[in-house]
Amino acid sequence: MSDVSISQDQVNAAAAPTRPTAPRAVSITMNIAAPLFWLYVVCKLFIFDVDIFLIRSIDPSLIWITDYKFFLLIGLFALILLISQKSTVIAWTLFVLLYPFILVFWRIPKLVFKHRSWALAFALINTGISLFKSFRFKFVIATVFLIAIFIALKFSAPPLLYLSIFGIFAVLLASYMRMSIFVFQPSSIFRVYEKFVRNTPKFMVEHLSDAETRNLPINALDVKQIELRRSNIQTLVIGNRALLFVSRRLRDYQQSKLNAIAFTLNLFLLIVLTVISYGVINYALYKLDPTQFTIIGSPTFFLFVYYSFHAFIFGSIPEITPTQLYSQAISMSEQIFAIILLFILIGLFISVQSEKYKQELDRTIAETEASGRNLEDMINSTYNLSFEQALDEVRKMQNNLMTFILWLSQDFSSE
Repeated sequence: MSDVSISQDQVNAAAAPTRPTAPRAVSITMNIAAPLFWLYVVCKLFIFDVDIFLIRSIDPSLIWITDYKFFLLIGLFALILLISQKSTVIAWTLFVLLYPFILVFWRIPKLVFKHRSWALAFALINTGISLFKSFRFKFVIATVFLIAIFIALKFSAPPLLYLSIFGIFAVLLASYMRMSIFVFQPSSIFRVYEKFVRNTPKFMVEHLSDAETRNLPINALDVKQIELRRSNIQTLVIGNRALLFVSRRLRDYQQSKLNAIAFTLNLFLLIVLTVISYGVINYALYKLDPTQFTIIGSPTFFLFVYYSFHAFIFGSIPEITPTQLYSQAISMSEQIFAIILLFILIGLFISVQSEKYKQELDRTIAETEASGRNLEDMINSTYNLSFEQALDEVRKMQNNLMTFILWLSQDFSSE
């Protein structure tokens, strides 16, 4: 009998289950298909008929397909049901339909937790708070903007085109005024933080469930009352550690300079809004009066956006030249907006906003730390225990959360 030596790595490799290639390929395909599907939906509903555009670009003779796309889609779905397991098809269908929620509430938080990027986490939280607090304004602005674009592209009646131009100007003025006010006013995001952390200690103490037995001596309590007392102490300890943990993560966020990226993104979006808006305005003006411009070639909407971009950076293109009063006045007004944005707002963001933002964040961090220390004082005043004694009480619990408490306390020690 011959001796055969087998290493432990070979044994483990043989024993390890092999991941099937097909499910992995399906997973990759669906993770690509889901965002593409929602990109198509958004373009179809709010921008333009992307399917018609693609078919005309590939082969205009196939345009008839769009008349039967509903039947083609349900036929394709029926075929997939026929050749695949029903549970798999249902699962992937739900994945595609719920992809925005999966992305926001699962994928992004999972990515942040995996990389322990708390600065990025706070940047995302701040973005969410900002979006929620200004949702009404942004929704109304976006609605007016999209309707104005639709009117300019689809209609030629002068009253509707004038309405489109007026709507675009209203959106621009509102956006620039809001940006200017935002530069000088305190950030509403930090007011939300401060209000929350300021009220947290009082809220936690008021909702403790041992008010009737809190002042009784320990030897007068039964086992359930002692366990309830320790559970409430544990709640206050976790609140204290959590607030101090948040204050330190906010400090990390401040040092990461991610807020500068957010300011830059806002400015970039405002530039894009301005360029597209003036592309729409000039296109509508051309439909009202073609003599306002001298145009070489086909006067497409994209060509007017291209012209708007060059006008914004004080340039010009040979394909479009403003030759009459209204077109020249609109070109001048776009350059005025460019001056306001590039020379005033950017200067304010660099010199004023960054310092103001730092001061507001410092105040929020100090408020959060103060609330955390306030909970320590409340532990002492409510249960006549020091913080170390409170930790000892938590350790005596059968189902304590000491691991979580120590994790919150990993980068600082209690004082």
